[in-house]
Amino acid sequence: MKLPPLALTAPSLCPRCDAPALHLDECGKCSLPLRQCGSCQGVAGPFDRFCGFCGHELVLGEKRSRARRLWLLAGLVPIVAGLAVGVSPIGQQAVRGVAANHPLPAARPTITDKTVGFSAAAPGWTLQDLSVSGHPVAVLFSDPSDAPVAAASPAALVSARPKGVVVEVVRPTITDPGVDPTDPTGVLAYETAQLLAGPPPGSSLATVSPVRGETLNGRRAARSVLSVAAAGGTPLLLEKVYISAPGGGLLLVEVLMPPSELAHVDQFVRSLQLTR
Repeated sequence: MKLPPLALTAPSLCPRCDAPALHLDECGKCSLPLRQCGSCQGVAGPFDRFCGFCGHELVLGEKRSRARRLWLLAGLVPIVAGLAVGVSPIGQQAVRGVAANHPLPAARPTITDKTVGFSAAAPGWTLQDLSVSGHPVAVLFSDPSDAPVAAASPAALVSARPKGVVVEVVRPTITDPGVDPTDPTGVLAYETAQLLAGPPPGSSLATVSPVRGETLNGRRAARSVLSVAAAGGTPLLLEKVYISAPGGGLLLVEVLMPPSELAHVDQFVRSLQLTR
């Protein structure tokens, strides 16, 4: 049995024959392949996993210094320098210069109708209040030539042929039989079914987006989109939205539009805020 070394020096003898291991690749006496410890530079056998003197795992190779971890600190130097420049007066002046050259986009104009009781962001649409006693009605249109269409009754909107977007916002009186007048989904489902079953003369209707319930700015709501086609005309989209009002009842938003305006109408509907 081979005895441990007497001095605190790395072993340099062949583990098989105890001959001095002058070569790192094999023993000069018995030709045993040898390995060198990467930590203490001692000699180990070909099948040893750990060094018998210092315990270093031989497959790890040369033992690296702990100072190698200082590269992490070196990597933090540019970050710290950037933060220091950012909070310095020079950095603040540069930020103000960029902000001055690239101003934020202007907010869309907000429209408000106190009679109907709503406010919303409209992309340049014209607002008219057509309320009469006991029947609050507000209309919006994107093309001035559509003013007569907007001023017509809500029942005539389906058969109209506007050039742009026509919006009617009303406080309806729900008289549908067997329908809860405070339930947006139930009211819209009933009216959509009635409209599909009996379209206006000369028009055909098809479902684009079925009735679905959702929440708009914290209020219960329901929406649907229909396609309205007249003989020899380009199909338009009819969107109906019912929103539960804070003071009770429902608010109806009815929109007739070209298909290209669907995204603008969706933004308008999502920005609706009911004030009463």
